[in-house]
Amino acid sequence: MLQANNGAGGAGGTLPGLAENIAPSLGLEGDSSRTTKVGQPVTLAAIVSNDNLPRRRSLPPTNPQRATSRITTDSASGLRVSWFVYRGAGPVHFDPPQTKVWEDTRDGENSSWSPGWRASKPPDDGRWVAQAIFDEPGTYVLQCLAHDGGLSTTEAVTVTVTR
Repeated sequence: MLQANNGAGGAGGTLPGLAENIAPSLGLEGDSSRTTKVGQPVTLAAIVSNDNLPRRRSLPPTNPQRATSRITTDSASGLRVSWFVYRGAGPVHFDPPQTKVWEDTRDGENSSWSPGWRASKPPDDGRWVAQAIFDEPGTYVLQCLAHDGGLSTTEAVTVTVTR
């Protein structure tokens, strides 16, 4: 049921073989607590492996006739890894821009819930790297989400930012 709610197979549906899906394995490089200064990037690296279920599937373009009958939001499937601010004192900028972790159906480039979105091919070595740059001092909790379109795994890093 969790996978159907996440959009794997469509609203309330499922895909063949989905019952065998295993959540992605996620490990973070480096310490779980870090310190940096405002404006200085922090490198975030996640090592992720997955069983390739559900298989990579783009979200089809919106059909206006079908949209009115939708009960839940559909999502594309395929492995994606995103960093996001779980708690923090101010804005954090990620490079490269991260895939949204919430159901934003408007952003075709960065949301798996947006029509036409397709998961990019995962890095061959399974290492996903991003930079985080902080605008304000404070304590931040950055969460990493590895999601295959059906199941997900999270890990967190706490960053203390000074002037």
